[in-house]
Amino acid sequence: MSSRVMLRLLGSPSGARGAYKVLCGGAHRGRLVWRPLSGQAGDTPRLSYMHMPGSDPLLYLSLGQLVERTALQHGQREALVAVEEGVRLTYQQLLEKADRLAAGLIRLGLQPGDRVALWGPNSWRWIVTKIALARAGMVSVDMNPMYLEPELNHCLSLARVAAVVAAENHRGVDFHGLLCNVVPELPRSDPGTIRSAALPDLKVVVTMADSAKPGCFNFDEVLSSTSAEEVAELQALSRTVCPDSGSYIQFSSGTTGKPKAIVLSHMSVVNNGYFNGKRFGMHEKHHSILLQNPLFHVFGSVVVLSAVLNHSATLVLPTVGYDPAKSIDAALAEQCSVMTGTPTMYVDLVGAVEKKGARMDSLDLAVTGGAPITPEFVRRMKSTLGVKRICSVYGLSETTAVVFQGTKDDTLEQTAATVGRLCENIEAKVVDPDGNMVPFGTPGELWIRGYTNMLEYYQNEKATRETLVNGWVRTGDKFVIHEDGFGRIVGRLKDMVIRGGENIYPKEVEDILTTHPDIAEAEVVGVPDERMGEELCACLKVRDGATVGSIHLRQFMDGKIARYKIPRYSITLPDFPKTQSGKIQKFKLRETCVALLSQGKLDDSRKSQK
Repeated sequence: MSSRVMLRLLGSPSGARGAYKVLCGGAHRGRLVWRPLSGQAGDTPRLSYMHMPGSDPLLYLSLGQLVERTALQHGQREALVAVEEGVRLTYQQLLEKADRLAAGLIRLGLQPGDRVALWGPNSWRWIVTKIALARAGMVSVDMNPMYLEPELNHCLSLARVAAVVAAENHRGVDFHGLLCNVVPELPRSDPGTIRSAALPDLKVVVTMADSAKPGCFNFDEVLSSTSAEEVAELQALSRTVCPDSGSYIQFSSGTTGKPKAIVLSHMSVVNNGYFNGKRFGMHEKHHSILLQNPLFHVFGSVVVLSAVLNHSATLVLPTVGYDPAKSIDAALAEQCSVMTGTPTMYVDLVGAVEKKGARMDSLDLAVTGGAPITPEFVRRMKSTLGVKRICSVYGLSETTAVVFQGTKDDTLEQTAATVGRLCENIEAKVVDPDGNMVPFGTPGELWIRGYTNMLEYYQNEKATRETLVNGWVRTGDKFVIHEDGFGRIVGRLKDMVIRGGENIYPKEVEDILTTHPDIAEAEVVGVPDERMGEELCACLKVRDGATVGSIHLRQFMDGKIARYKIPRYSITLPDFPKTQSGKIQKFKLRETCVALLSQGKLDDSRKSQK
């Protein structure tokens, strides 16, 4: 039901035009209150609600149907270049491999609707598997390749997977060995006969390894084992997959605790890629897109892969992992026109380009998201990478991927200070703690509604009800929408620090800290204080050879921000804990700082002054 109920237009005691409104949340949920209409008598401010109509209608296609359509239109165009693996596939070859693998998985006893874990780093086999699962109507459960036993056990159990398709190893992680720890029955079982006590739904494990693994089918053998008749049956099945059904499960990044299983539909994945790609300009000409982000995350699988498949572009995987030097080499060799990455990746890339002395001149666009960037770094990216345009994107897994996005007309300041404008076919509003809209320019929680909405948190009805409210996704992000349509992240609601009764949002403080010439990155967290409740602690990564202490920080920030927002404590760290997708895990930083505080090891500006 709409939050605004038009019961009476001339019903206030003063005769002002307005409407009764049902409070959406908080202690007064369901209560009717009078709200003057925006822009009417009394010059009341306009409220933070926006709807961006679509320039094109939504596509009613499954991901597998999309790939088939693109292969029919551009079958001989290169779809994928896996540089480190030495594999190049056209769209026709990609579709053929995906269909053979999908038919092979069905031959092993898997069925449409089964959840299949896809566990490994970026590779051509990962992409073929992703598309094969979509073609077969199965649900891809995309797993972080850095997971160790506790995370693996949690995610496989939560998703109730029927099968696992796993790489051999990555950065010292032995996937088969870890699986055997979670499923001790695996090495003692013949392929396809697993009976696991811990994972009772698990039937099949497929390894991408070249050599045989106990209890596992081999990827290449499954791929080559199917008959023409089985492939034809699979192709007929693919055309019946409902776009409204679950396409894949994306685990929340674990920045605040244990990952939740987010179910996304085919329709949301297909359309988010289409409209994102269109705003990137991917429909205007053929692009080669260098992907640095991991495919298991929505940035890789939706923002990039879905956009590539929608707009018949070529996806370039520089390496199975992440290596800025190899990214540079691949971008130069393949003459990539678009590059994607998190701000942290671009920091590394700029440093690698400067170290190599390389000259890059083919980049039309650099796409960044996952964290804010500063105006100074935008300038540095443009001068060092030779990129013509930088586009910031904002979204979260619960909204499929991107819901705010930059445009080609954005200024440098808009690129750095905002996350662009609302994307097409989406509604957005900013609300107060009671669920009531706040005026434009006023911070509050961002809510999103549209085709992008997740279907549910799998096996977590309570969290689903808390996040999906009357058709809206509560993002948990403190956000501002301006009347010109630009959005700006203030911070995570859960990151807010309350110091002496004052609400402090760390991003505001971090933006000041990163203007210091010796600070490369900064994160601010709250630590307990007996008198104030919480104090601020600045976690710093400084440039080579630099030293930045808390007393110096206080002097630097004095006059730039209210004094109660200046961190009392600071700590310099070699790196910050991050998820595989590049997001800072603030809860881990906070745990580290609290532990160091108890040991008296934080740099305290008050003690330094004595």
